[in-house]
Parts: sequence; C-alpha cells; structure tokens
Amino acid sequence: MSGVKGRVLVVDDNAYIVEGLTEILKRKEYFPIPCRGGEEALQILKSTEVDVMLLDISMQPLDGWKTLERVRTDPSIADTPAIIFSARKFLEHEAEECHWRVDAVLAKPINTRDLIEAIEKAIKRTRAPASVQDDNDPDLLVPWPGDVVSLAGDASRDGGSRD
Repeated sequence: MSGVKGRVLVVDDNAYIVEGLTEILKRKEYFPIPCRGGEEALQILKSTEVDVMLLDISMQPLDGWKTLERVRTDPSIADTPAIIFSARKFLEHEAEECHWRVDAVLAKPINTRDLIEAIEKAIKRTRAPASVQDDNDPDLLVPWPGDVVSLAGDASRDGGSRD
C-alpha cells in the first residue's frame, strides 16, 4: 500500500457512480473500495480499515442517512470520516434534522478537484494528533451543518481539464 494516499469506501447503489468514482480515485492514487449499499458498507467498515467513506444519501433499501446513523452509533466505526453526496438538491431542513457528524456534503455531478479536496481535508483531520489540532484551522473544521459544497460537472463529462 505504499504510495497510496488513503483507503476510500465508495457507497452508492448505482453501479455507474461507484465505477466512475473508483476510477477517479485510482487515478488520484487512492485505494477505492467499491460498495453497492448501506448494509454492505457497514460490513466493510467493521472488517476493513477505511480512511474516509463517500456515502450517497438516496439509496435503497438502506438510505445514506440510516447508514450514517448506524455508523455513528457503533463505537467500533463511529469515528469514520464521512462525505455525503446526492443527485437531488440538498434541503436545509435535512441538514438540521441530521445530527450525525459529516466532513463534507457534495452534490452530483461531482467535480474531481473538489472531491479530492474534500477527501484530503477529511483524512488530514483524522490523522492529525488531537494535541496539534487547531479548532480555528479551516482545513480541520467539520463543515456541518450548513456548509454545502455544490459541485458542477466532472471534467470527464464537461470536456474541461479540471482534475
């Protein structure tokens, strides 16, 4: 695993999204762990070391909110950094209703540069020793509730070279 920047669990019930994110993460020197749903994600988290979880909200049968709730209430995996994403517009009341800590909120379609930035910040926050963490460091702050990162188009779809 030398040379790998981190292990990223990619959770979405859409195979196309999982495959696309997996390829992007491989190109960016991450070790992606593809996953097709909430139950599978919980099993993987309990048996595999993961640096950050990318979690789709709109999944069936176990949606992202319920998956995140189960992660946060299981002491063995509760500290797993989570970046949530969704294709539909994220509603403010959902952010207020969800009291589970997340590291970032992204909107599909996901821009590669912004995705990698969110992953790097989540990993940096968890790897920094508590004794050196600065609550005023914007790179270590957890952007929740309220800070929604909206991502417009991946370079592979819009023809740009943004990654």
